[in-house]
Amino acid sequence: MQKIAILGCGWLGLPLAKTLIENKFSVAGSVSRASRLPLLSEAGILPYQVMLAPDGVHGNISGLLEKAAVLIIAVPPGLRKNPAGSFLQKMEKLLPHIKSAGIKNLLFVSSTSVYGDIPGLVTEATPTQPIRSSAQELRKVEQLLCAHFPNTTLVRMGGLIGPDRQPVRMLSGKTELKGRLWPVNLIHQADAVDLLLHSIEHQLWGRLFNGVYPAHPTKETYYQQQAERLQIPPPLFDLQDSSQGKQVDTAEVGLLEHFSFQHPI
Repeated sequence: MQKIAILGCGWLGLPLAKTLIENKFSVAGSVSRASRLPLLSEAGILPYQVMLAPDGVHGNISGLLEKAAVLIIAVPPGLRKNPAGSFLQKMEKLLPHIKSAGIKNLLFVSSTSVYGDIPGLVTEATPTQPIRSSAQELRKVEQLLCAHFPNTTLVRMGGLIGPDRQPVRMLSGKTELKGRLWPVNLIHQADAVDLLLHSIEHQLWGRLFNGVYPAHPTKETYYQQQAERLQIPPPLFDLQDSSQGKQVDTAEVGLLEHFSFQHPI
């Protein structure tokens, strides 16, 4: 039974681990808080507490990575909570552990934020222009991993939504919001999980994919519809704002031949 290691069994990593187990993989997973270890054990995941820090990797990283055929890195940069932290430094400290474990195949969960605010159609061939510090760190980590591990596959996810995560809840009741005509670039948690599973099952290594559902209503249309569905006050947009945003699509032929998104946003 092939072992998969998941660094970061959080909102995306935990359901991914459960799906991998359902598909007959052995899964070792990490969390940063000891209180979450029982959640992993109950799901049949080999549990490890691992903390990434600029001064090194703390916890049983060798146990997590031992005999793993694939490492999935599903750890967000976390710069919003810790602006002084360096995601790149943390990943640099992780590299020797990956190399000593002999892991060749990596999946890195990145973000479409690395494209910046380029208006118009964006595909995997579009040059990156990250603006926010978190996006800049993500792009540096992408480059770092690909330089050291040629079999790294980057999956740039759009905005993640799911049963307990709908961004309109945070926007509800706000006014004069910008970007009313911008297309939304979202992906459901279940499709994100399926996309990562698909990459492993089809051995899609050394690749780049955008993980974004192919429908792109405007922010104004989408969030007003979602607010109505949830019966909460809708966000109101600045009607004078006619700026155009980016529409992120998946153009990678190797993915589209075998994969289809199943969970509408």
